[in-house]
Amino acid sequence: PEMCQIWEDERLVAYTDGSAVYAEYKLHARAGWGVWYGEGSAYNYAAKLHGYVQTSYKSEARALLHVVRTAGVPTCIKCDCKPSTIIFNAMLADPNYDITKCWQAIKYHINLVPTGFFKCDWISSNLNDPEHPNYKRRGYDLEAGITNEAHIAGNAGADTTGRQRGCVTLRYMARPLEGQISRCHHSHSAEHDGYHLDGASCHGRHYQR
Repeated sequence: PEMCQIWEDERLVAYTDGSAVYAEYKLHARAGWGVWYGEGSAYNYAAKLHGYVQTSYKSEARALLHVVRTAGVPTCIKCDCKPSTIIFNAMLADPNYDITKCWQAIKYHINLVPTGFFKCDWISSNLNDPEHPNYKRRGYDLEAGITNEAHIAGNAGADTTGRQRGCVTLRYMARPLEGQISRCHHSHSAEHDGYHLDGASCHGRHYQR
């Protein structure tokens, strides 16, 4: 199973993706990330995103970090997040490229390996989903050689695993719904921002189950 992989220009191909649900709600957002090497590959991996900030952008970076931490051979990363691809390639081009905190670990591992060990390409997302707006580009992208069936399947694999891991804890959370926002005026300590998941009183807005 570990040999179920794709190679391109003498590099192993890794597809990465990050996803978040309820991203518009700060406390209810949950994100996950996935890395996909091929159907049945022993190296496919996905996990929920840990930490206070739960965004798809941060989960995209976490997937990239997993690849640069674990890669044992030259690797070509296929990422559907264009800003992440731009930052990653900027770090490849300049070891001293100035980056934000969440990219520091990625930069550290990039600078440990020889030049050319990593490559990162942007690919279109959701070309396998007829209900997604990007699907209308599928025919053109295939005909123009922008992508191929293997890349479409790889992106779908990373996306699916990332979403599954990100959603795994959602059933235990209070789901934010329209019309369920209330306000109360009890005092509270400065240790939290006034939001509760259990519907308890607080000074400010909170969501109830």
